[in-house]
Amino acid sequence: MVIYEIALIGSLFFIAIRLKMEKEKVDTDPKHKSKWKQYFMREWDDMAFSILAGQGLAVVQESLFFTYTGWAEWEDDRAIDMYFEAEPLIAFSMGLFGSVLVMILFKYIIRKANKLTE
Repeated sequence: MVIYEIALIGSLFFIAIRLKMEKEKVDTDPKHKSKWKQYFMREWDDMAFSILAGQGLAVVQESLFFTYTGWAEWEDDRAIDMYFEAEPLIAFSMGLFGSVLVMILFKYIIRKANKLTE
């Protein structure tokens, strides 16, 4: 259960970074007005999918890690020790990576959809 909570923290960390980037736009550009309610209404689906992707990657993080260690030809004892020592960090990374993956995927889909409508 702790793994999923840490993955959630990783996803929320990425969402906070995106909020900070939006705040920077408001602070640096006087034309930009802070309409946080509209921003959340526009971005709620990205945030929800980010959290879901982070949780989904946390579910399969063990198999992903051991698949990588098998590919890298690490010794089994070393891989097991490293996994259990770094398990919280891996969970945080999965939450963060899931959010980044969703952002990149949505940007790609939107760009392709805009090209199709032109």
